[in-house]
Amino acid sequence: MRKLESLLKLWEMEPANQLLGEREENEAYLSARPGQAYALYFTDGGAVTLDIRNVSGPFQLHWIDITNGQWADIVSLRGGQVVPISAPSTGHWLAVLIKLDS
Repeated sequence: MRKLESLLKLWEMEPANQLLGEREENEAYLSARPGQAYALYFTDGGAVTLDIRNVSGPFQLHWIDITNGQWADIVSLRGGQVVPISAPSTGHWLAVLIKLDS
């Protein structure tokens, strides 16, 4: 949780599953501060799409492996589109998408 809170303020987030596409039941859950930060929890790996068409500019996607509490890859993404997001492997994963200053 501390790793997640180092990137965003949970009390500013709200449920936002409506921004997810290609999501199977109980596959993933999204909280967002639309346009700024998105926290996506995968229950056992998987892949979904995230609709950030209304937000242009660069984002960084940070992965946290919940099983061992370790950081994983950081990926650069561009807003203004629907982006595919795939967990690195099976298990519990948290993807944190943060809008960067353009």
